[in-house]
Amino acid sequence: MSKTILIVDDNENLGRLLQDWLKIIFSDYAIATVVSGVDAIEFFAKEKPDIVIMDIHMPGINGIEATRQLKNEHPSTKVIVLSIFDDDVHRCASLSAGASGYIAKSKIRIDLIPLLNRLIMREICESTPAIP
Repeated sequence: MSKTILIVDDNENLGRLLQDWLKIIFSDYAIATVVSGVDAIEFFAKEKPDIVIMDIHMPGINGIEATRQLKNEHPSTKVIVLSIFDDDVHRCASLSAGASGYIAKSKIRIDLIPLLNRLIMREICESTPAIP
């Protein structure tokens, strides 16, 4: 079964840029994009991505509510929330909804890849049998 990272952002240009960037770095993963929280929930029902990168502000279901719904249905899913806001209010709301991490878009070039690597390593460690 293929590992998948889903990018959810209503800015299609940013979604494509992230997709192209992540395809280079995480070549073992399929990288998909959708443009809304509703699309993310529908995609998730079919594909069950391993990691979701979720924008906060989108029409319809915002990223915090979409994260809450995804985590309620699939608690092991890793969600990284992206936002133009670099403040504790949005960060805390995202983490309270079940996000595994929060990144301000102004810091995406610095913070995204290390956070993805930590989440992937955590997933590997959780699925690896313990040494007796």
